[in-house]
Amino acid sequence: MRVPPFKDTNVPNSEITYNDLIKRAVHGTDTVRLFHGGVGDCRNITVTLLDLDHALQVNKIRADAPLRVELTLNDCNPAVCARLVMYFDALFRLGELTLRRAPEADIMDAVVYACDFLCSHVMLDHHAAALQDRMRALAASDDWSEMLPWLRGCDAGSWRSTRAVFAKWLQEAERENTV
Repeated sequence: MRVPPFKDTNVPNSEITYNDLIKRAVHGTDTVRLFHGGVGDCRNITVTLLDLDHALQVNKIRADAPLRVELTLNDCNPAVCARLVMYFDALFRLGELTLRRAPEADIMDAVVYACDFLCSHVMLDHHAAALQDRMRALAASDDWSEMLPWLRGCDAGSWRSTRAVFAKWLQEAERENTV
């Protein structure tokens, strides 16, 4: 799908393509800002990020080129927001392991965890335990900012609703003795 050019309100009579935005962002003159209203499913965001990666390849931009991406995610369903938090928490952990050049086995385990979380209805036992531990910690936290350094702009009411979802999921898991 080709994204049509749009007018840059800061530059009169200009049309900027998606590829132009990518190039500007890589050169440090812009940030790629993506908005998902009514996110619904984490996989929608994954496809968007894969498309961004494809745009980098098409424009022959090195994979390690600095690129600032801001995602604005919005959904009125707290369960969707809770799932997004857990998914991006898994991706953030994977990124941390990769950047600090952790052992390959640890990185692969984090990849499997993120893939299982996103695409599977089953998890390895140690991943299920880690997921429950993380949800327990988040459900007990009044302040998300320390535990989720990648998250910005979550208001207190939204965080309370998200925490309530974690607590409900944990209650259901304990009742069923599975995640």
